Amino acid sequence: MRPLLYALALATVACTAQAETLQSCDEAVVLYSAPQLIPLQGHVTVKRLAARPAEPPEDEEEGAEDKRWAPQRTAAFTRVTRPGLNGPDTVALQIFSVKTRARWRMDFDRELDSVEARWINEELIFMRAWWGRIVSTDLIMDIGSGRFLYAKEANYGLLTQPCAKPQPK
Repeated sequence: MRPLLYALALATVACTAQAETLQSCDEAVVLYSAPQLIPLQGHVTVKRLAARPAEPPEDEEEGAEDKRWAPQRTAAFTRVTRPGLNGPDTVALQIFSVKTRARWRMDFDRELDSVEARWINEELIFMRAWWGRIVSTDLIMDIGSGRFLYAKEANYGLLTQPCAKPQPK
């Protein structure tokens, strides 16, 4: 009987010690940093395409799966599936500006559903590329210059860890 009580007491102490090492649920945050785990080079390719006439792109482009216009319809992006060589298909975004006549193609080395994109205004597009279930990269691109104005890696790892709920007072 005593060994059983002794084992139960040790288990209680161990559980209490473990509960004390858990972080507070309020401390579980998304950590943003410069892209480190998934560097942009090799995973995101931006290529300038030949300029088009100053007219909006056709509503039905070949291979296009999704077209989204900027708020004032001066630019659009189209999501295009690109066949994967040795794995799943990847996604490419083709971007066209009526105003600047700039055309870009952005290739991501990820599957189609892992890249989200939406317009901020007529010249800026926001994209979020998921590299798994925990890490993503947030990008803001100026479609006039083709430069990334913002590129941050978001790590959701702390949100997946167990946390200690606050004790009622």
